[in-house]
Amino acid sequence: RPPSDIETIIRRNETLAQEVRDLQQENARMRKDNESLMQMVKDTQTDSQQLRAEIFAASTDRHALRRRLENTTQQYRVLQDHVTHQTDAIIRRQKEERMMEEEKKWAKITYLLPTAA
Repeated sequence: RPPSDIETIIRRNETLAQEVRDLQQENARMRKDNESLMQMVKDTQTDSQQLRAEIFAASTDRHALRRRLENTTQQYRVLQDHVTHQTDAIIRRQKEERMMEEEKKWAKITYLLPTAA
């Protein structure tokens, strides 16, 4: 006997009810996945903000270190020039002292030499 319209409608209704249940389960799974993805996005944004803050701090520290290096380099040059001038002065003074000692020796020698008359 061929299925009646009512039986066909009932089977179709049961099929549609099962599809609705399947779609509701898929919807629930997708909502759960969406929540997980949204949490991942939120975590990523937080990580991104933290990294930006760290990059900014590192950049600021780098600029401060560069300024310190420039100041230290300048101070080193000044000290090096000062040491060079002091060394030159010491060498000059030592040469002058040796020349004076030499002059004193020669003065004694000429004093001791008989003068030709």
